[in-house]
Amino acid sequence: MTKSVYFILVLLTLGFLFIPAITAQTTEFTYQGSLRDGGQTPNANYDFEFRLYDAREGGTQIGSVLTRTAVPVSEGIFAVTLDFPGGFPGADRYLEIAVRAAGGGGFTVLNPRQKFQSTPYAIQSLNAASAINAQQLNGVASNQFVLTTDSRLTNARTPTAGSANYVQNTTSVQAASNFNISGTGSAGILNSSVQFNINGQHVLSAGGPGNLFAGIGSGQMNTLGTGNAFFGSSAGSRNTSGIDNAFVGSSAGFGNTTGKNNSFFGGFAGEANTTGSDNSFFGQRSGGATQPGSITLSSAHSAASSIRPAATIHFSAQPQVILTTRAATHFSAQWPGTRTRPERTIRSSAP
Repeated sequence: MTKSVYFILVLLTLGFLFIPAITAQTTEFTYQGSLRDGGQTPNANYDFEFRLYDAREGGTQIGSVLTRTAVPVSEGIFAVTLDFPGGFPGADRYLEIAVRAAGGGGFTVLNPRQKFQSTPYAIQSLNAASAINAQQLNGVASNQFVLTTDSRLTNARTPTAGSANYVQNTTSVQAASNFNISGTGSAGILNSSVQFNINGQHVLSAGGPGNLFAGIGSGQMNTLGTGNAFFGSSAGSRNTSGIDNAFVGSSAGFGNTTGKNNSFFGGFAGEANTTGSDNSFFGQRSGGATQPGSITLSSAHSAASSIRPAATIHFSAQPQVILTTRAATHFSAQWPGTRTRPERTIRSSAP
C-alpha cells in the first residue's frame, strides 16, 4: 500500500438521525469520510483505528481505541459508527485516525487530528436535566406559559408606578382608588379620612371639629355641628348644626337638629327634641315633653307607660326638675343662692 494516504472529513453527524424508528437516544454517531490512497480513490476494504483526545497535538487520550476492520471503501467514501461514552462534556475534543489495508501491516496515523464540531455535542442533551421537561414547566403545559386572554393585557390600565388601578405604598392619599381584600390582617396605624364601616354600615366617624360618632347611623347627617359626642345606634342621627351635645344610648337625641348643649343618656332619651338647648335627660325615653333648660329623670318605664304623670318642682331659679318614678319616692331639691331648704317635698307612687 502506498504510504501517501489522504483523509478528508466530509460529514460528521449523529448516528440516530439515520435510524427510521427511534426508541431512545444513544451516544453513538456516524463518521463519514473520503480516503485517497496514492492519489487514487480506492475501492477496497480497509482497517481503521479511532482515538479521542482533548488536544490537537499531544494531550490526553479519552476512552479506549475503537477499531473497525474490513471497512468497505467505495470510490474513496467510507462510513463507520463510533461511540465514546462520556467523552463529550462540552470541552474541545479531537479525533485521531489511523488506517491500513485490510489485514495489512502497521497503521498509518492521519494528521492532523480532526476537531469535533457542534453536531456530536447533541449527545450532551442526555445530561441536560432541564431539557427533559421541555414541554412542561413544573407540571404546567407549555401552552400555558404565556396567556393572551387575561383582561389585564387589553384594558386601559397603565402598568406603571402611580397608576390609580394599584394600591400604592405611599403616605399621601391615592385619589379615586378602591380595594377589596378578604381575610384577617393587622396594621400599626390605620388612618381613615372619612369613616369606618362594618359590613357596609357606618359605625365610627369624626366628621367636623371636635366630633366623635360611634354606632350605626350615629351623627350621619351632621354637616356644621361641632364638639358633639354621639354613642349608640342612630344617636344624634339627624343632627345637622347642633353643637356641644352628648347623646349616649340607642337613638338618644335622634331628632335633634340644631339644639345645643344637651345631655341625653339612655335609650331614646330626648328623641323628640329637635331645636331645644341646655337640656339634660337621664333614663330610657326621658325628656318626652320639656321646656328649654330642664332636667328630666326617668325610671326604666317609658313616659308613655301607665306611670303617674311626672311631678314638677320649681326652684327659685328658672330651670325645673321633672321626676317620673315607679315606686314611692321622696324627692327634695334646693337651688344655689337660696335658702338651704327644699321648696317642696313630694311623695309620688305608681298606681
